[in-house]
Amino acid sequence: MPFHLDLSLMIMSNDEFVLVNIHVLHHLIAPNPILTLCTASVFLAWGRSAVQISRHSFETVRNSVLHYCQPKALKETRDFTICASVLYSHPSKLVMNSVIYGPVPSWRLGRSLGVDLLSTQGKTCNFNCVYCQLGKTANPVRERRVFIQTAELTQELKSVRGVAADYVTFSGMGEPTLASNLGQAIELARDILHLPVAVLTNSSLMSREDVCDDLARADVVVAKIDAHNHDLFKQVNRPVTGLLFRDVLKGIELFRSGFKGKLCLQIMFIEANKDFAREIAKVASSLSPDEIQLNTPLRPCAVKPLTRSQMDSIQKHFNNLGNVISAYQTARPKVTPLDSNETSRRRPKL
Repeated sequence: MPFHLDLSLMIMSNDEFVLVNIHVLHHLIAPNPILTLCTASVFLAWGRSAVQISRHSFETVRNSVLHYCQPKALKETRDFTICASVLYSHPSKLVMNSVIYGPVPSWRLGRSLGVDLLSTQGKTCNFNCVYCQLGKTANPVRERRVFIQTAELTQELKSVRGVAADYVTFSGMGEPTLASNLGQAIELARDILHLPVAVLTNSSLMSREDVCDDLARADVVVAKIDAHNHDLFKQVNRPVTGLLFRDVLKGIELFRSGFKGKLCLQIMFIEANKDFAREIAKVASSLSPDEIQLNTPLRPCAVKPLTRSQMDSIQKHFNNLGNVISAYQTARPKVTPLDSNETSRRRPKL
């Protein structure tokens, strides 16, 4: 699977290392890895099925790299290993970065096949929630952009056709609406995999028309609020400067008014907001979701989850609002992920 990188590289051959400042490598393929040329960041892939041939031939690019590196040892071998800060020195231990992960056992969506349109090393988000299972936000981002090219996503989706899943879910290493090609990606996932599509969003950008247009293509949108006012919003979600709680609520209201699919509202309860359940329930009621999902961080993170009895007490404030489900009360299906490493880095085990 492709691996995104933009680093100076160390090429190793016959125990000789040479630093090469190249940012235009495309793929590394087995069993005799050959470097090929691209025009952007570094991409690595393992296995010929994942390779896309660029407009430059393998040999042309290989010879260019060899000419650049000079050492005789490199010119006498076709075996290369790329080594960088996030890679190992042996191909069998190469750190991959796939767009697809799971399926995972979701208490909300059943067997959920994840699509990560960010696929960054470290969390990319406009929030830095105290309870996030991915830890602190490594890449705070305000504006939307393309992280994963459509051609790459198409290739990966085709590679998992037929996988047993109930939903394709856009989530992963941060906030999926930061990907400006989300709408197109949703259509691709549905067309290729013939599965309903869900998006898990922190709701931060739903006041934007382009984001609403993208989300409207999904079958299920899981928005979230964890507060009833801006002060609690800042304490729990720790948004980037400029994001206001009132705008988040207006965005959800705007989206609700035109969305034809299922709108769910997730609320994560922790010690910091548990005493405001009544007030949060009033906010939730005003947004008219089709389903309310009461959650507490059961996976490893920086804060402790609430107990079952605490969550039962909180749920009493929501029971008159219609369809309400809770993390402690809903069963999770048994599934086997396609790649345990890709899955665990996005979704730590319970």
